[in-house]
Amino acid sequence: MAACQAAGAGGIEGMAGAWTSLSLLGSLGSVSPDWRKFKWYVRDQVRLRDDNPPNAWRMYEDLLWVGVGYQVDPRFYLGIGYAHTWLHPVDQPAYQENRPYLEAVLTHEAVGGKLVSRTRLEERVLQQGGEVGIRFREAVTWSHPVRFVAEGAEFYMGDELMVCPNYSLFGPAGFCQNRILSGISYRLSRNLGVDFGYLGQYMAGTPGTADVWTHNIQFDLHYVFLDD
Repeated sequence: MAACQAAGAGGIEGMAGAWTSLSLLGSLGSVSPDWRKFKWYVRDQVRLRDDNPPNAWRMYEDLLWVGVGYQVDPRFYLGIGYAHTWLHPVDQPAYQENRPYLEAVLTHEAVGGKLVSRTRLEERVLQQGGEVGIRFREAVTWSHPVRFVAEGAEFYMGDELMVCPNYSLFGPAGFCQNRILSGISYRLSRNLGVDFGYLGQYMAGTPGTADVWTHNIQFDLHYVFLDD
C-alpha cells in the first residue's frame, strides 16, 4: 500500500495521470427554508495512471465521497463525511478503504479573490482486515475572477499537505503526501460548472523505495441544486 508512507531514499519516480470527477452539491433548503444552512455533497472521482509501461493508462483508484454539514456563517462551515475507495496497485492485490472524516472550512477575501482553507481529519480503515490509519489534511486554495477570459471564469491555485500521526499498514507516521494544483473554473450556468487544470501529487515512499510524483490533468463537472 503506497498511498500514505514515510519518506524514503529510493529517488523519485515520475508518471502522468488524470483525475476526473462528477460532483453534486446542494442544501436542505428545498425541504424547508429553515434548513438552508445544512449542506450536502456527493462526488465520484476516477484516477488514471501511466504506471505500467508499455501498456496504456489504467484506472488506479476510484473514490466516492458523501458529506453533510452546517454553514455556521458565510465564512465558516463544519461537516462530516464518508469516502469509499477502490485501489488497484500495479503487481499487488486490489483493496478497498472506508474513510470517515471530520472537516472545517474557512473562507476569506484575499487580494481581490477568495481564500479557502479546509482542515480534515480522516480515518483510513482497510476493508480487508480492519487496519486503521489516521491522516491529517490541510488544504488552502485561492481563486480570483478572470473576466478578461470569460464572464464566470476564475483562476485557482492551491496546496494540500497530508500527515499521518500513527504507524499502520498504510505506512509509518509522519509526512506522507503533498498536492499542488492550478487551473480555471468556469460557470456554464447558475447550476452547472467545470474545473480544468493541473494537479501534482507527491507521495513519500517507504525506506529503500522511490517517492512518487504524479503529474495529473484534473477535470471536475459540478452541478449545484439551488433552493429557489
